[in-house]
Amino acid sequence: MKIVGRGDTKVYYSKCGRLFKENRGNRSARNLSVHAATFSFASIHQYSLGTCYFRGDGVVKNYVDAYRWWLVAAGRGNEDAKHNMTALEDKMTPEQIAEGQKLARGLEPR
Repeated sequence: MKIVGRGDTKVYYSKCGRLFKENRGNRSARNLSVHAATFSFASIHQYSLGTCYFRGDGVVKNYVDAYRWWLVAAGRGNEDAKHNMTALEDKMTPEQIAEGQKLARGLEPR
């Protein structure tokens, strides 16, 4: 599966991955990135965190978490997240998709 992304996405993704890699085992660094993605209204943050989980860059590779963050970003209008989320569904079980949707609840824009 090829993940799509443009300009700023790659820059933020790079920062996200570097932060996780430099602070392996440092829960506060990971939590800071998750906090930023959760409370940011910019879909690029959710998209980038989903990409980190999809690639296993600085975190354990996890399709459910990638799906969750891409679902939130897609809900905020991120077209790349919509594309990647749809493609990822082909690799996931219905139970994994349901879990990703459950985890994304409460993170939707208000």
